[in-house]
Amino acid sequence: MNRTEAVGTVLSRAGIERLKLTHRYHILDFMTPAPAQGVVAVTAQVNGPNFLKDILQEINHEPTAQLVWMERLLMRHLNAGCSSPLGIHAKTDDGFLYMEAVLLSPDGTQTLKANLKLPENSSQDALEKEIIRMSESLFEQGAKKLINEIRSQSNG
Repeated sequence: MNRTEAVGTVLSRAGIERLKLTHRYHILDFMTPAPAQGVVAVTAQVNGPNFLKDILQEINHEPTAQLVWMERLLMRHLNAGCSSPLGIHAKTDDGFLYMEAVLLSPDGTQTLKANLKLPENSSQDALEKEIIRMSESLFEQGAKKLINEIRSQSNG
């Protein structure tokens, strides 16, 4: 990173911390990451050996799993895919669950936003209702039209 081959690079904060890099960096807090960005998923067959299920239960981090569930649920309600310029970030802070979503037009000239804030101990039903409300807010702002534009561009 000390060479001058690049003007800049984008790295995850987790990667910088894991590698113990001491270089100067700036946190780009104006960017909302893609849904489930940076999460490692491990799967096994449902009818696979029991020891695999035990391992998966041991390594699962339930708070992260809940945040990923929230992000993916919003993505599903929007009927958005991997090619959508959609950022969704769920987090916990000070006893609350927060989620923000940003959907951009293909040319970047339109920005649609929605947010959620609920107590951290909210039921799954309450979370789902708020996520549906978020998707409805984005649809009211024009999300369906943008997602259809994105699909037609990627299929064309």
